[in-house]
Amino acid sequence: MKNFRFITLLVLAFGFCACDKAETPSPDTTKTLGEVEHFVFGTFFGKCIGNCTNVYKLKGDALFADKLDRGYPDPQMEFQSQSLEAKSVNKAKELLKALPKELLAVDAENIGCPNCADQGGFYVEIKIKGQELQYWRIDMFEQARPDYLKDFLKKTEALVEELKEK
Repeated sequence: MKNFRFITLLVLAFGFCACDKAETPSPDTTKTLGEVEHFVFGTFFGKCIGNCTNVYKLKGDALFADKLDRGYPDPQMEFQSQSLEAKSVNKAKELLKALPKELLAVDAENIGCPNCADQGGFYVEIKIKGQELQYWRIDMFEQARPDYLKDFLKKTEALVEELKEK
């Protein structure tokens, strides 16, 4: 009889250990527009003719083009004082909403090797209230970047091309 109780208790203990714990949802790192102080996005190329750096800064209800023609974008870069039209601002806000939350967990400033082979790169920067500014230079080669970035960067490239024509 003692063996039966012991075996029953043992089976119950293993049963509880084998059960999957209810997954606790990870905190949502997607920030609302109100928590984002600014969002910067664009492209850059090292060796090209003309305006090789096209970066835009979304701040509140305004979108500003960079003042650079060439060079690698960085957090100290300067922007125009005149905002682009409201339609462009809204498109930049949509792009911000598409920013993958996985990117916010990346500590490295470079993803892949942007512009190492004259392929250019993407620049993304975000400042969220109460947090340190984050920025990334991202490789243009699709195979050199994570899958979670691919759709976002296609949208980024399309918007940059559209904004360059304005």
